[in-house]
Amino acid sequence: MAPDTKVLLLLILQLLLLLLLLLLLLLLLLPYYYYYYYYYYYYYHYYFSYYYFYYYYYYYYYYYYYYYYYYYYYYYYYYYYYYYYYYYYYYYYYYYYYYYYFYYYYYYYYYYFMVTHN
Repeated sequence: MAPDTKVLLLLILQLLLLLLLLLLLLLLLLPYYYYYYYYYYYYYHYYFSYYYFYYYYYYYYYYYYYYYYYYYYYYYYYYYYYYYYYYYYYYYYYYYYYYYYFYYYYYYYYYYFMVTHN
């Protein structure tokens, strides 16, 4: 073989050995890659799981909070108007009661006066 061919073959052999060493290095680093990959995967997985858990927890908390708030708000004003409805109902009831009472006695004394003084 010519000397330049031998040098070329040695260079190719060295490149192949270098590629083989790089491949072995990658194979050695592969477990660490998977370790950190799964570590960060599960870390962010649980992180976002708790994040969404608390997010939905507070979402439903405020949902039920406003639900009961408007429920008692409605309840309160329902009985408020209920109370005032009956309040005015009895007010006008007694008002007309005394009105007719007064009316009755007024005409009673009026006719009594007319009968006794004629």
